[in-house]
Amino acid sequence: MITVVGLNWVSLIRISSDWIEKFLLKHDNLIQGKVVTRAYSIKFAGQEEHMQALIEFMADKIKEFVFSKAEIEEFKKQDIDPWRKSAKYLGPVDPTKEGKYGELLLFLLVEAVLKAPMVAHKIKSLGDPNDQVKGSDGVFFGPYRGKDSLLFGEAKVYQDRNQAINKALQSVDKFHNASSAYSEIEAELQIVKETITNDLSPEQAEFLSNVLDTQSKEYQNVNKVHPILIVYDDQQISNIENVCQDNTQGEEMVCATFGALAKEILPKIQEKIDTKWKTLQKVYLDFFFIPVSSVDRFRNSMFKAIHNMGYR
Repeated sequence: MITVVGLNWVSLIRISSDWIEKFLLKHDNLIQGKVVTRAYSIKFAGQEEHMQALIEFMADKIKEFVFSKAEIEEFKKQDIDPWRKSAKYLGPVDPTKEGKYGELLLFLLVEAVLKAPMVAHKIKSLGDPNDQVKGSDGVFFGPYRGKDSLLFGEAKVYQDRNQAINKALQSVDKFHNASSAYSEIEAELQIVKETITNDLSPEQAEFLSNVLDTQSKEYQNVNKVHPILIVYDDQQISNIENVCQDNTQGEEMVCATFGALAKEILPKIQEKIDTKWKTLQKVYLDFFFIPVSSVDRFRNSMFKAIHNMGYR
């Protein structure tokens, strides 16, 4: 493993993997070259997909998404509720136009599955909480396939899976396409410098500062990885809800339906890369797929969990 000795990035992780087993069904995963696909779906309660449990968990973790551990502790010392402070960064935006819900879920997955901590709270760079984060949907750092890596996330919550994949690849392509790569990377690294977590040790802070300098040896030595979350509508889940007798049967049917989802999708992604986005052949892409019964329900439920009311 080619990592810097003594800089324990895993120690910065605040999201354990326990939540995945509690709220999600884990299906297959597949690695082919530099592309990884991972498939999950939401567990059932009775005869229905239990989306609300996942939503409530996500809402509880907003403070970790927005603030560092040190900032949260400081709020508590001042008898200030860090959750209320953090929820303001997810303003009362039309949930159909709110991209931060996907960014939050991506943060939870990357820390829990890839074991790479988020090192910048980019959401705090927004002048107006109603604005959407520019550039990547989260920046992480840690060992990936045995090599210290910067991970730039993408999160797409779309009704159509194919459209979500295309939009994600288009966004990632900007980081590596010769016509835009330099400006995209420079802008991204500048935002990271401005919103970097203050949970770092002095040694970690110094090293990461060097990594964020494109002229440094440290920058040259780290890999670039793109974790990509795709949440999308799949009518098959609603069909299962209509015919299953209980949660056990529902989950068995879901696992039978989506058990080979990652294997099914990976060749389709590879074909897109080989034909339309050839620049991405050199890039590490790590996909998380989560089909749901209704993307609109996911968005609206998340809005209500944060604001205690439906969007008007």
